[in-house]
Amino acid sequence: MAERFGNDDVAYHEAGHCVVAHALGATVKRSTIIPEEAFGLPGLSEYAFDDMPTSRRARRQVVAFLGGQAASDLRLGNSDRRSASMNDLIQRHQGPHPVEAGVSEGGSDFKQARVAAERHLGDVAHWTDLLLRARWVAERIVVRPECHARLEAIAAALHLKGHLDTQGIAALLA
Repeated sequence: MAERFGNDDVAYHEAGHCVVAHALGATVKRSTIIPEEAFGLPGLSEYAFDDMPTSRRARRQVVAFLGGQAASDLRLGNSDRRSASMNDLIQRHQGPHPVEAGVSEGGSDFKQARVAAERHLGDVAHWTDLLLRARWVAERIVVRPECHARLEAIAAALHLKGHLDTQGIAALLA
């Protein structure tokens, strides 16, 4: 039997980033399941939104960062959990930036989303609204039949191989 990397949940989460980023026009460069959660990160996906105005790119990055959790929640099929996780997320991210306030960020996807938004959009006064809209878009993408099929294919390949490069991901997204 072939060795498997990580678990299905991590593979599905990372596949969510890839599928959402691709649907929004990004080039997906790689996706990896990190053995033994080095640095506290079980996986990593890299993508780039090129040739796009800065504000549009930043908004799409926020959606892509939330694509992993949208895919994970889809896999669990539990809308109550999804609502609870969003409520918790909103509470953690209201007010001053959590790092400035000395509060733990929680998931790195959400930290990256906020940092990207603030870097390119300025101090987002309505961070909660941006986050909810981005999450809604990510959820709509992962449930599309063509995107869901790609999500399943990438997750299965990641779970089996542990790493996909640009060509491997492009073949599964085609």
